[in-house]
Formats: sequence, structure tokens, C-alpha cells
Amino acid sequence: VSGPWLLSLLGADGAMAEPALAYLRIRALASPAVMALCVCQGASLGMQDSLTPLRIFAFAGVANLLGDWMLTLGLGMGAAGAAWATLAAQITGLAIFFATLRRKNAKGLRLVWRGFPRFSVLKPFMVVATTLISRTLFTMVAFTMTSYAATSMGLQITAAHQVVLQVFWFLTFFPEPLSVAAQSLIARDMGAASTASSSDAAYAANHAKPLARLLLKLGVVFGILLSVATGVILTQLPFLFTTDAAVTSLVASAAPIASTTVLVVAVVMVCDGISIGSNDFKHLPRTNLVATIVAAAILFGTSTTGCGLCRVWMSMFAFFVVRFAQHLLHAVSHRRDSVLAKAMGMAA
Repeated sequence: VSGPWLLSLLGADGAMAEPALAYLRIRALASPAVMALCVCQGASLGMQDSLTPLRIFAFAGVANLLGDWMLTLGLGMGAAGAAWATLAAQITGLAIFFATLRRKNAKGLRLVWRGFPRFSVLKPFMVVATTLISRTLFTMVAFTMTSYAATSMGLQITAAHQVVLQVFWFLTFFPEPLSVAAQSLIARDMGAASTASSSDAAYAANHAKPLARLLLKLGVVFGILLSVATGVILTQLPFLFTTDAAVTSLVASAAPIASTTVLVVAVVMVCDGISIGSNDFKHLPRTNLVATIVAAAILFGTSTTGCGLCRVWMSMFAFFVVRFAQHLLHAVSHRRDSVLAKAMGMAA
């Protein structure tokens, strides 16, 4: 019902409005499946089982890709076809997830309504959920602001922004497993340290330090490799996405900023994961809020002359740099018992 209003708010009008609305309405149908998939993934990772989500999401990704090809190119359904393909892949993935969890659980996985949970039961989850939701919310606000700004700059900049954004999104999925590993494995190590013999926070932080340092190094290495890949794709392979010379030129102009942003994102993801895994995440909502404000100031408070697409991506670069800077500040001020501070080599 609110689809047309939301799209107009984001600047999607004219020729873009109709296919965008069709895509939005179809994708909205997948919302329950997406939420259930997130719950299933969290349950598997909580049991230290990362292979099951990997296999299921890989299958769903391939199914989605084949569905896109069949429905958009084969049947000419356009954006609606892409939406139906994604919907079908996510529902199929959810069905496989449920069947897998039922098979692994000797008692079976039964969905039984037992009434609304009490607040005392929900409270521990809400503490963590608030942090995770705020991180996702502010990140999506930042991405939405950039898309809104790009669509207000004309069709060519909108097209170029979409190319850069899709490459950015695709490549920044790769550091996510490091963040998930940090959340799961560091929590495990911290728990083992606290039950070994000591309740001292500094002792637990030192116990988790080797793994945190390894993950941080891997984040930097992944970031450098993905940054180079981003630069190569956007400057040497833009023909994979468009044959328009003007759009190609705009994509290349944004490549240096976008590729540097990918490097920062990889490191920030690992820092987020270490903070959450070590139960040291109260600063994250504030961090994301400040980063969003800075990104908005660059996007809407600076001169509109020059390269508009560069300004769009400079705001995204600033968003992640501010998040990393605040991780550093928090680590410095909590160097005695912060796992992140220990991983960065900060002495107490």
C-alpha cells in the first residue's frame, strides 16, 4: 500500500517507478521467509555449525541466479521476474533449513505456539538485538541516503551508482564470515576463560586475544584483496554492466573511493564482530549514529558542484571511517579489558 509513497520518497519516478513498485511488492512477500532464515542461521551458528548455513545459502544463491536468468532474460519479465526468482529461492532455502534442523535434532523441530514470551525471557535477547538492529538500521539509512542523492542527480548518475553499489555489495559479503566467526568463536573463548577459574575481564580478554588478532589480520588482508578487485572491476570491466560510455566514465571516476571504502568495510566488520563476541558492544549504537550524521553532512551539506557520484561515495567512505575511528577510541579508553584493544596490541 505504501509502496508508491516510499519509492517517491527515494526519488524513483518516471520510467523507474512502475518496475520498482512491482519489484518492491513482490519482494515484500518474502519478509517472513527472510526473518525465519535469519533465525535458522543464528541457531546454527550458535551451535558452532557454520557449514549448514553456507550450503543452504549457496544453494539459494545459485537458484536465485538461475531464476533471474530464466525469468528476466528467458521470459522477459524484467524487474518482477528478478523479484519472483529471489522470493522462490528464499522460500526454498527456508524449507531446506527447516528439514535440515529437524533431521539434526533427535526430538524434531516443532513449531508450537506457547504464548507470548515474558519480558524477563526476552531481556537478554533484546540487549543484543538492539545493538544489531541499530547497526543494520543506520547502515541501511546510509545506503538509502546515497541512493536518494544519486537518483536526484539524473539518470546517468543513478545508473552509475547502481553499478558501483552492486559491485560493492557483492564484494563486501566476503568479509562477513569473519565477523560471524568473531561473534561465535570469541564468545566461546571468553566463556571458556570465565569458567576456567577466573572472572577477571582482563584475563578473559587475554584468553581471546590470539583469535581476535588473527581475525583482525585476516580482515585487513581480505580488505586489501577486495579493494584491488573493486578497482579492477570498476575501471577495467564496466562493460559487464553497461555499454553506455557516459555511465562507464562515471563508474571509473568513483572507483578509487569505492575501492578504498571496501577495505575499510572489511576491517570494520571484524571490529564489530569482535566487539559483539566479547560482549563489549554498548558503544556500537552511538558509533553508528555519529557515522550516519557525518555521512549525511557530507552528502547534503557540501557543495553540489563537481563529481556528484564522487560525493555520494565520499559520504559512504566517511560513514565507515567514522565507525572504525570510534572503535579505535573505544579500544584506547578500555585497553585493560577490551579484546579489540588486545588484538590491536594496545598495552593496558
